[in-house]
Amino acid sequence: GSTPDSDTKKATDELNRYLHYYRRYEGHDRARKFAQITREKTERKIRKLQEHRGLCVSDTSFLQQACEEVLECRRVLKYTYVFAYYLPNGAEKELFEYLQEHLEKNTEHLHDLLEMDTESLAEVNRVEFANYTRVTHQFLDHLLEGVRKGLTTTFQQHGIF
Repeated sequence: GSTPDSDTKKATDELNRYLHYYRRYEGHDRARKFAQITREKTERKIRKLQEHRGLCVSDTSFLQQACEEVLECRRVLKYTYVFAYYLPNGAEKELFEYLQEHLEKNTEHLHDLLEMDTESLAEVNRVEFANYTRVTHQFLDHLLEGVRKGLTTTFQQHGIF
């Protein structure tokens, strides 16, 4: 049977579990709002690069693409914590958390790259920047495909796990 102490511990553990997921959800919501501000700053940097450095739209499109990718990843990451909260423990959850962690790391790094000052952005290797955006998008696609089709099934078909 349960005792008042064990019932209290279970309730405390469940509350802490809920708070963990809720705080991550809220954190990504704040980060998404910050990414919207970053997009506005990046648009100003793009205009500056085009006006003062003579770059054309195709020379700076990688920055716009990176901004849109960060915003989309932040939106999805926010809701991954709702999904993870209800996901039962096991192989599916472990794989989900693995993909979630990598998407978070890549999104953070991409967001940090966008925060560089205009002069640094003018000197950045555009191909590497675009590749990082592409890799981040692949993590997003894998996570979403796994949620749609079943994580372990999807990744066994791709030979990933």
